[in-house]
Amino acid sequence: MKKLIVFLFIFCSKLFFAQASASAQFNLTIYFEKNIPVEKLQAYCYTKAGNTIKAIDMKVDKENNSVILTGTNHFVIPVSFPILYFSYTDKVKINDQTKQELERNNIFYLVSGFSISSYTEDKNRIIKFSKEKPNILITSKIESGKKILDIENFKDWDINAQHFKEYLDISNTSLKLN
Repeated sequence: MKKLIVFLFIFCSKLFFAQASASAQFNLTIYFEKNIPVEKLQAYCYTKAGNTIKAIDMKVDKENNSVILTGTNHFVIPVSFPILYFSYTDKVKINDQTKQELERNNIFYLVSGFSISSYTEDKNRIIKFSKEKPNILITSKIESGKKILDIENFKDWDINAQHFKEYLDISNTSLKLN
């Protein structure tokens, strides 16, 4: 009888405590304002347990000042898509009295909400970075049975806003995408 109870417990635990996982093809076009040089951009993603990039291709579209990311990711439902960030460096003067310049790293964060595990191209929603609002949070909601993306841009000082910060799950390791 004990063996039957143990067997039933193990059998039922497989049914009730299992995690769903999947792989998906993603396709993401990200636009930048004209004052951001896409040809200088470096792209990275933070490594994330539960959602990993398996293959990726990045194309720079200078004409539209955008980057196009395509690839495959594997995820455990409902772990969100890895955080992407783009950066480029330029030189800035320390102050007006000196000619000394320092290298400045400009960073643009693309953060996905909890229910977004992968992306397919959505021509109705444009993801666009600007220097004034270099942080983007993409969440989703269900309207009329369809999943709708909600895209919000944040200023630098808004990055600590609670509803942005709760999604900002970074690690000490990132992968260079290009």
